[in-house]
Amino acid sequence: MHSIAWTMKQQRSDVQTQFATSAFARFACFVLLSACGAVLPGTDVSCRELQKRPFLEIQEVTSLGGITAWLVENHNLPIFTLSFSFRGGAAQDPLDKPGTSHFVSRMLDQGAGDLDAVAFQLRKDDIAMRLRFQSYKDRLSGMLETLTEHRDAATELLRLALNKPRFEQSAMGIVRDQILTKMIAESADAKIVAGKRWDEISFSPHPYGRPVIGTETSVKAISRHDLTTYHKRIFGQNGVNVVAVGDIDRATLKPLLDRVFGALPSKQELMLVEQAAVSKSAKITSVKLPVPQSVVLLGLQGIKGTDPDFTAADLITHVLGGDSDFSRLWTEVRERRGLAYEASSALDPNCKAPTLKVTVATRPQNVAEVIDVVRTEMRRIARHGVSMMDLANVKDYLTGSFPLKFNTNAKTAATLLRIREQKLGMDYMNTHIAKVEAVSLEDIKRVAARLLIVSDLQIVVVGDPDEAHTPRHIRDPNPQ
Repeated sequence: MHSIAWTMKQQRSDVQTQFATSAFARFACFVLLSACGAVLPGTDVSCRELQKRPFLEIQEVTSLGGITAWLVENHNLPIFTLSFSFRGGAAQDPLDKPGTSHFVSRMLDQGAGDLDAVAFQLRKDDIAMRLRFQSYKDRLSGMLETLTEHRDAATELLRLALNKPRFEQSAMGIVRDQILTKMIAESADAKIVAGKRWDEISFSPHPYGRPVIGTETSVKAISRHDLTTYHKRIFGQNGVNVVAVGDIDRATLKPLLDRVFGALPSKQELMLVEQAAVSKSAKITSVKLPVPQSVVLLGLQGIKGTDPDFTAADLITHVLGGDSDFSRLWTEVRERRGLAYEASSALDPNCKAPTLKVTVATRPQNVAEVIDVVRTEMRRIARHGVSMMDLANVKDYLTGSFPLKFNTNAKTAATLLRIREQKLGMDYMNTHIAKVEAVSLEDIKRVAARLLIVSDLQIVVVGDPDEAHTPRHIRDPNPQ
């Protein structure tokens, strides 16, 4: 379904269209140059050269109004990026209205202050501004990116969106239809279905067990009052994290922070959300979906980013199923058995319940074997650790790819924002590679035994259960 902005944009004059296209083209050109590695934040060196540098030059800036941000200056290109997030996210949704946070995130740029939805979108396009918001389990985040010449106008639009969203009924109707349409699409996506079902069986009744997007019933019931109430509770100065990257200095950033965030309430009004643990009533849950490939999602309790064992856990996860051709699952599932094109594992350090998840897409008749292989590899690492070659390979991969997280303004801002949100500290940039290099084979074996408890695996299979669900993998024949 077309948005209001798209419908109205077709009615703009040729002059307006040419202006917006020209502005956006210039913006896109600068972004492309940065993405191609022409420059890096605060430097004029390549990714390979940056790898030799111990850290980014991060400044902590506090405005007169008390808003604190991290700043990485990069004056090589006239681009300014601001990333930010508010604590809360979907975990703060009313119990009977899951999806409220997501709905709010979709409405923030649909009219604010004196600008209705159409005027807001047209103004955003005219100044070649990127602005997006997204809700997660424990945070609602946003990112602004624009040319330096439009920085003041862009941050004024952001100020309006954060402080004076209109939440008009007409725009709500369109956004509601878009969300419901997205739900229909997601209901046919086996990976998304598996993720939602896994969260439900692993965390319910904790808020993490509810879908961030909500349900059809809850989204239809969300009112304007729900949106305004959520906005009032969550958008507070004490819950915001801010990162600025690009063509701006600290003297210019300070008043900008006060303009954008300074009029928000000083404190959030958060409901208490308890720490959560993945359910240990291990089982296999099957969801029937007419798709050509079944998706298998296997998950466990993870390790928080602030845990001293997190770096070792991260290495273990990459050895198991990381983005590299030396991972155990790549070798066993794809190369040796030809069971799947891709098998991956990932740590998610959610603030209330970190997780480790393995995802494999395979033909229905291979599901049992895939589950057996994943269990076997996890158990092998938990019992015996990894080889010296495995450890050397994963260290080379992680230290070599680390600089690529910072080769554009947007990627730098996003990465630093997650570091701030997880409270890892500004010195993370100085210490991360050293911590990776310091992990020993003994550390890996110890942390693997703590992390990879195969008997606790929660497993969801989405696809054809008639072929996939056989007695062979209902019960683990080799419990840990």
